[in-house]
Amino acid sequence: MVNLNDFAKLASRYQIHNLLSQTNVKKICEVGVDHGWNLTNLCKCKPDLAVAIDIWSENSYYEFYNEEFHERNYREIIRRCLEENRCILPIRLDSLKAVQIFPDFYFDFIYIDAAHDYESIKNNLQAYWPKLASGRFIAGHDYMTGTRSINAEKLRIKGDPITLEFGVKKAVDEFAGENNLDIAVIKDENGIDSWVLHKN
Repeated sequence: MVNLNDFAKLASRYQIHNLLSQTNVKKICEVGVDHGWNLTNLCKCKPDLAVAIDIWSENSYYEFYNEEFHERNYREIIRRCLEENRCILPIRLDSLKAVQIFPDFYFDFIYIDAAHDYESIKNNLQAYWPKLASGRFIAGHDYMTGTRSINAEKLRIKGDPITLEFGVKKAVDEFAGENNLDIAVIKDENGIDSWVLHKN
């Protein structure tokens, strides 16, 4: 039986699929897909359905990305769907609109990695938590709070470092406290942690 402690023992979020494979997941979802590298790793647990939710368009949080960048990422996720994982279903909508498509308790695993400001994380957690089946896990990336300067190369663009405001840790900690939940932290090898919650 997989539990939160098992997630905390992982060396990277790219190992999550190993635990999901032990829990017989059928339907997974990633909110904030970008070019699909993380979702492709999650699909190694062989789900029947992997919903990929992203607007793939310019937005205020990622204002340094242009429309060409987003279109390239969208084409890449379509390619991954056609050539690598037929289980992937791209949904090009704002996350709070896309969530309305699915009934409660629908997903066996959800990963949130869209905008990392406090309000976005808070809203996505509140919206997607009801969509998670009981006994399952929801997780996300960039478990930190505060302003960070990030090298442009890491963001796959050229130019000077980009300053971003992170509110992930604050939002997740508040949500966990309000719902009496424990948090598992994956201390990622690249120094950017992930968080995991379990729905009893």
